[in-house]
Amino acid sequence: MPEGSRYLSNGTFGPTPQPVLRALESYIRDLEECPWEGFGRMNEGVLEAKRTLARFVGVEPEDIVYVLNVTVALNMVVRGLCNLERGQ
Repeated sequence: MPEGSRYLSNGTFGPTPQPVLRALESYIRDLEECPWEGFGRMNEGVLEAKRTLARFVGVEPEDIVYVLNVTVALNMVVRGLCNLERGQ
């Protein structure tokens, strides 16, 4: 994206933020250099992200679940609600 531009659309695809691209490139390099250690470092990064997000929203890290996208997340919630009995 051009410097100074802001992408405001959500719910669709769009440009990946530069910090996310840099982190992804770092993980890929780690995996290429040493696959058996790269996965461990990647897993630690995911766990640290869960801890950070959990602190931010006030829950335990075990309560955070990563899914493929918002559509998958919403479908999980809706399907869970469909299984509720009256009064639950």
